[in-house]
Amino acid sequence: MKKYTSLLFDLDDTILDFQKAEKYAICKLMEHYGIEASEKNIETYHQINISYWKKLELGLVEREKLILLRFVDFFSLFDKFIDLEKAKEVNTVYFDYLSSVHRCSSSICCNAGGSRIRKKCHIAFSENCNMTVRIVNRLLLSFKIKVN
Repeated sequence: MKKYTSLLFDLDDTILDFQKAEKYAICKLMEHYGIEASEKNIETYHQINISYWKKLELGLVEREKLILLRFVDFFSLFDKFIDLEKAKEVNTVYFDYLSSVHRCSSSICCNAGGSRIRKKCHIAFSENCNMTVRIVNRLLLSFKIKVN
């Protein structure tokens, strides 16, 4: 049997149900900053967020600005005007909520328990950020897989 030394994960909507995790995180974020976490407000944030990701694809905004400006725009709708420095704080709180929950897609939750993954392997991710590493570590621990 071939021994694997590396694993590559694609997280969003493959291993993790990102839509549910995102909804949870944005609801918690709204509660944290005193904004009603209604379906309308969630959808409003979602539309603002999508519009910025489309601008990124068109080269109209850089990723570093996108993750801040989406909150600047959203908060302004509730007369909560924040600058980019405060938006960094908001983004950190959002990512903390997002990484605190790992909602598996149904296929991985049903199948992962039967897989054997050696404890001495390198793990690579399709997204390069600390949140992804924290989520995967929690996911692996939930399946009792040791992370080096």
